[in-house]
Amino acid sequence: MEITTLRTAWNWAVIGDLLVAPFPGVKLQYAKKEEQPGFMTWAEIERRIGKGGDADELWPCLYLTKPEMDELLAFVKDHGSRPWVYPLVFLVAHTGARRSEVLRAKLSDLDLAGGVMEVRERKRVKGQKTT
Repeated sequence: MEITTLRTAWNWAVIGDLLVAPFPGVKLQYAKKEEQPGFMTWAEIERRIGKGGDADELWPCLYLTKPEMDELLAFVKDHGSRPWVYPLVFLVAHTGARRSEVLRAKLSDLDLAGGVMEVRERKRVKGQKTT
């Protein structure tokens, strides 16, 4: 990430005639990353932690079972700090959409009768709005 930022700033400086040489990153060697574990249930994560697994690595892999999801949604419905919190969490829970995608949604994107939501993306195609 930092290299990308540096390269972007460097290239900007070249365009602005502040530097003359291209970014010297051709021969950079990057450390290999460990692959993240796959998604796991709460019980699977607790078992792995019980066997010495790294909790900080495992908890981001959590997915909730249907009963756990229902329990979470009931809690949010009863304890949401604002009236829009429950619908937002409900939509994320049932669609898998990112928070930003749900916040970008328009009423016309929802077809409640058909059970469909059109999701507006931002990252897939540069310079083009995609759904």
